[in-house]
Amino acid sequence: MKMKFNIIINMAGRTREGALLLVACAALVVAYALAVPPALDGLDAVNFARGLTDYDLARFQPHFPGYPVYMLLARGFSAAGVSDVWALALPGVLGVPAGLAVLFLGLRRLWGGQVAILAAAAVGLAPIVATVAARPGSDGLGLAVALAAMGAVAGGRERLAGALIGLIPGVRLSYLPIAAVLAAVRPSKRRVGMMVLASMAWAVPFAVVAGADLIALASDFVHGHLFRWGGTALASGGSVALGLDRLTSFGAAVLVGGLGGGIAAGAVALGLAFGGRRARTMALLAAPYALWVFVVQDADDPRHSAPLVAALLIAAAAGWARTEGRWGRGPGRAAAAVGLIGLVLAAAPAIEAQRLQPSPALQVARWVESRVPAAGTEYAGGGEVRLLNHRAPRFRARRQRDLAAVRADLGSPRRRPRLVLVSSAVVGTEQAAAEGLEELARFRGSPSIHRDLGEVTIYRMRWP
Repeated sequence: MKMKFNIIINMAGRTREGALLLVACAALVVAYALAVPPALDGLDAVNFARGLTDYDLARFQPHFPGYPVYMLLARGFSAAGVSDVWALALPGVLGVPAGLAVLFLGLRRLWGGQVAILAAAAVGLAPIVATVAARPGSDGLGLAVALAAMGAVAGGRERLAGALIGLIPGVRLSYLPIAAVLAAVRPSKRRVGMMVLASMAWAVPFAVVAGADLIALASDFVHGHLFRWGGTALASGGSVALGLDRLTSFGAAVLVGGLGGGIAAGAVALGLAFGGRRARTMALLAAPYALWVFVVQDADDPRHSAPLVAALLIAAAAGWARTEGRWGRGPGRAAAAVGLIGLVLAAAPAIEAQRLQPSPALQVARWVESRVPAAGTEYAGGGEVRLLNHRAPRFRARRQRDLAAVRADLGSPRRRPRLVLVSSAVVGTEQAAAEGLEELARFRGSPSIHRDLGEVTIYRMRWP
């Protein structure tokens, strides 16, 4: 009788815990849904949106590496009648809370309930996690699968861990270093076997759909990303000054864009200082991806730092819990409370900014649509051209490298467009002044959301 009573008590406890976990996940879904932008807001978003109905890597619908797992899920939402923005955002909005739930369960088994609760709460409340989860792109689902894979590895769920690790490159290939690190942590035959099966499940159909041009497309994209336009260390140059500037931008992306700076960053630093072996373990696991972002990704873009922020917060949570063994419950709980409150205070305005403040590219597209006549207008710019062509195909807009390319495209002096507009993606401020270009408008985004985009200035160029 006593044994049966204990079983009932345990079942009731698990039911209550499961209900609380569902409530927490639902609350995060609502919070992340509030951060979904009102419209497609950039080059990548347009590429993904076009791939919802016509998947074609050769036409950048989407661009390489194709994101097959993410696109399959997004196309499912699109087929259900959801708008393009929401079809692209829902995988992250729903996926990140689910990934955090798996992370919580795994960390609870490895490090105990207190660390697990603090870690999952801190990661879920981080401003970069909230905004990345809601963006119309693959970052949210990629982060979700990475968090879930980490939780499965921590909890000893070998088959689940293998399946999730195998899916990571199909969701977001730039998270491959994360997959490699998780695969190398206490590997087992069951995990490796599921990794192979999960990888083949998406890679083989993807290769068939992409066709014979896949290798050529991959080569062209990788070369362009690394050496021309990807914002990588190789594309930015190799001087010491540029390296220091890149390091500063990278730190700002993590501390300001990722944690919200100030209060949260201080509390995280305190947790890391007392995190001990657990903090060192997380730092070691995060190091390959940190190096990858610094060298191979755009260090200015906060969204690339989301997995690093998650690793920092997990390590900080371990430190917050560990202080109880030294100073009692007070300091650890105070640091945890300050950290979580700081994250909430930083996340709330970030969510509002992503929902209400359009990106510079979207502002440009709206300005051109409303202020500029389509007939006789030539527009030369950067990534915003893709969004303008998607929203208003009646305009003649081209992506150009520099003014020389613009002039070559315009052709002979006998061709007389009524208006030639050039964006700051083509010409810098000093050159614009030297060439006598007239500034017509300037558009800025949110520093925390659109840090990598900076601002876009539109100039009028006299022609011929």
